Amino acid sequence: MRSILLRNSTVLALAHKLVFIQNLLTVKLVLAGNSEQLGKVDLIRVGSSYGGWYVPVNSHQANKDSVVVSAGLGYDTTFDLEMVKNGHYVIGLDPLAECCRIATENLSPHGDFDILNCGLASWTGSQVFYAPKVEGHDSYSTINVQEVANPTGIQFPVISLEDLFARYEKLSRAKFRILKMDIEGAELEILNLSIAQINRFDFLAIEMDSLALIPFFSTLTRFKRIVSARRIVTELEGTGQWGLVKIENFNFFWSRFGQ
Repeated sequence: MRSILLRNSTVLALAHKLVFIQNLLTVKLVLAGNSEQLGKVDLIRVGSSYGGWYVPVNSHQANKDSVVVSAGLGYDTTFDLEMVKNGHYVIGLDPLAECCRIATENLSPHGDFDILNCGLASWTGSQVFYAPKVEGHDSYSTINVQEVANPTGIQFPVISLEDLFARYEKLSRAKFRILKMDIEGAELEILNLSIAQINRFDFLAIEMDSLALIPFFSTLTRFKRIVSARRIVTELEGTGQWGLVKIENFNFFWSRFGQ
């Protein structure tokens, strides 16, 4: 019995190591030739170890006229709470009503914010969101990012960045704008189709779930998404306005030069 347990633990440890190596190689392939600005902007981590994100030190401490679009609130709103406490106006979005309720309760006593019970997409209307593999998890996505067989789809309202700017004058007039996206794989579509709106922000904090949630043996899917992510990274760098300043696992952070 003991030998079976040891063998199983060894196999599990090897599997974890292989996944780690695969993830590391995935990020390296996306970044190849596009990492000159890493570490060149002073950042501060805001929020919990699970739900926290990096933002520029100067913008966070200066408390200037700043708006944060926080797409994908989830159940951990410690990042949004700290940003509100420090004077930033937060526009939070999540398709799940429970996540929006929790965010509203946590943020209400501390500052200015608005919570929208909808997802962020490249257009405005309604869209099918696919349930995650783990029942009860909050990681619904507009793409079947985990390649679940016969996925369950639910219609949720969505809004585009363009319509967010039209809806919130405060966002349009802000001196500093942060876009945080944790939207379970749909980020590539928005980055591809909404680049004009992306360029209106000053700092991007984006979890590349489209790379992180690929099943281990889906080699072709991984290759296609690496190519798509690499094209986006190269395009942002090629504008001469953006620099990729930090990577934390699959979280990518871009800053405008001079911010």
